[in-house]
Amino acid sequence: MTSVRGLFFAGNGSLGVPSLYGPSTSSGVRVSEETALRYAVVWACINNISSDIAKLPSTITRKDGASKFIAPEHDQYALLTMQPNTIMSAYTFWKAVGIYEELYGAAFVEIQRNQATSRPIGYRLMCTPYLTDIMIEEGGVKRLYWRDHETGGIFPDSDVLRFMTWTLDGINYKSPIQCHRETIGGGIAQNEMSNEFIGNGLRTDGYIQSNQPNLNAEQAKQLGGNFQSMLTKWEFPVLPGTAEFKQFGMPLTDAQFIENRNYSIADICRIWRMPLHKVNLMENAIKSNIQEQNQEYVNDTLMPRIVSREQEVNRKVFRNTEMGVYQWDIETKGLLRGDHVARANYYKARLEASSMSPDEIRAAEGENPLPPGQYGDEVRVNLNHIPVSEIQAYINKPQNAS
Repeated sequence: MTSVRGLFFAGNGSLGVPSLYGPSTSSGVRVSEETALRYAVVWACINNISSDIAKLPSTITRKDGASKFIAPEHDQYALLTMQPNTIMSAYTFWKAVGIYEELYGAAFVEIQRNQATSRPIGYRLMCTPYLTDIMIEEGGVKRLYWRDHETGGIFPDSDVLRFMTWTLDGINYKSPIQCHRETIGGGIAQNEMSNEFIGNGLRTDGYIQSNQPNLNAEQAKQLGGNFQSMLTKWEFPVLPGTAEFKQFGMPLTDAQFIENRNYSIADICRIWRMPLHKVNLMENAIKSNIQEQNQEYVNDTLMPRIVSREQEVNRKVFRNTEMGVYQWDIETKGLLRGDHVARANYYKARLEASSMSPDEIRAAEGENPLPPGQYGDEVRVNLNHIPVSEIQAYINKPQNAS
């Protein structure tokens, strides 16, 4: 069995039909990117990360001196923030990018350019396992290209956005599924064992030992058949006084069973730095603990991927003359949208720091500006939150003696 960038092929390695099963592990379970998704905790980790980043709003800003302004007039604004191509919304597109990135360790996007102007006119998600890197010499200089075995095309690296979770040279990457297939295979095997255990009525295999001398084959068959029939009908089996049921293997108590499953889940969560409560493992979880873990999840799990996307897009999408002026940003404050208390505290801090006006807060919440005369477009200061333009008049105002 051979592979191309993590996708396994049977036989001579022809890129015709991929194998969906992957290499075997010591637990006897074959693990590939496809089979790993059948394990709920793997699905949850990949789905959480890809969804949490895709749901964040993005924007293109223009720098003017020390100020930054949203730049909807830029020709890439609609493509990057609303519809990267004709069949995908921004959320669907960026979530698919995240799924490839978490599943295979890398995601690739073709920048489709206008032949006349070379400006991007769309972004096509490429199938990661069908891509291989090649070096082509041009004018005595070797340049990086990507061969797409799915379409047969060859694309210069300048026309390919590449997002990688683990790489040493920006070209080669590692699939977390393949790096940790023994861990994932063990979890799948344990899950299958539990299903079989439940399917057998929570009864383990064993044998009947009889002390009756000269027990013939017909009698043994009848004894075993009666015992099995009672189990199937969920009746209490009764054995003759000379027979005893012996259990194969080590019996699992309820506590042992749950502990082993939870350890397997936690081990897989470590691969993606996923807090346990986000896969609904709520043991030892308290409100303050969850809040701290959520912040760690944003800082340690999501932010590295967000920074990687921003830097790759900014270095390949904008013209050389636009570098340092225009910038594509993913707005992490969108993570506060579902937390009313955190959002209120955020706006309060911005208002008291004179870094946000009431109208800007209302706009962020989708509300209309304050009526004229209420100074909604001016920042406030801590002194009774009066408008900045009225400070001098307030200072000069005669104070009534008391």
